[in-house]
Amino acid sequence: MAGRRNRWRWFALALVVMTVSASAVCQPVEAASSRSAGPAVVTRSLPPARGDRVYGATLSASGGRSPYRWRVAGLPGGLSLSGNRIVGQPTQAGSFQVAVAVTDGAGHQAARTLLLVVLNPAQVDAMARLNADRVALGRHPLGWQLDMSAAAQAWATHLAQTGPPLTHDLSNWRPPCANGPNTAWAENVGYGRTVAEVEAAFMASPHHRPNILNPNFTTAMTAVVYAGGWYYVVQRFTKGC
Repeated sequence: MAGRRNRWRWFALALVVMTVSASAVCQPVEAASSRSAGPAVVTRSLPPARGDRVYGATLSASGGRSPYRWRVAGLPGGLSLSGNRIVGQPTQAGSFQVAVAVTDGAGHQAARTLLLVVLNPAQVDAMARLNADRVALGRHPLGWQLDMSAAAQAWATHLAQTGPPLTHDLSNWRPPCANGPNTAWAENVGYGRTVAEVEAAFMASPHHRPNILNPNFTTAMTAVVYAGGWYYVVQRFTKGC
């Protein structure tokens, strides 16, 4: 229709970073002391949660003396600790730094901070559509790159607040692992009346489609914000993380 405003805008950017590994430098190793006899938190990551589903994650420890007693801080609303399990149904979406501590039967303690990402339904939908397009064309599905969640969601929020023309977050969008050897990353941003409409626009674009279908990417993060009748979508892809 003449004079009708375009329903979406899109831009794409892909960068490749390669580094050369430096030679290893030997360092003296201190002999283990009796202080190493305490417990250690074995759990190194938490699976993502969803606001529309009941959540459960088990915390594990090793060493020291049983029984173990656990404490956590920083959980989103709706989740709590039951024994050594984080359970419940989250009422907040976002990225949360959860402080986990274990005390063994001798009173020795160990602690670790774990990232817990609570996905909103639109994020899950965007990732599912992205992977459906990849699988339909013979590509492997991508896993979640959870450590990119906070920055991606923050940029989607920025785009929703500023509106078109959309831009890339050139200062903060590179994934934390992108300094490793043989690493690549890319970003798509767009907006539309539905998440499905944005994904269709990406697939119809000669700039965005290669990012979605790149066979070298292994993980991704989607972020979605709904504002003013529009869905603002950020897709971030990584290789080597």
